[in-house]
Amino acid sequence: YFLTGNVTPTVLGPYGQALLVISLPSDKAITAYHSFTVTIKPSVGGALTVSRIIPPDTPQNTTIDLG
Repeated sequence: YFLTGNVTPTVLGPYGQALLVISLPSDKAITAYHSFTVTIKPSVGGALTVSRIIPPDTPQNTTIDLG
């Protein structure tokens, strides 16, 4: 989802912000302390790789902001 700064409905501007939501099926759930990596590869420019660790005491079926 584009939050602000999009040039067109499909192009993010230089200072734009987007929200990336990743939904996993229940049989692929990630539990506490497990890490995951997401790589965003635009059609032009460099890739952005983000790695995070799932915090402990996270209730199942909830949304987590890993900013």
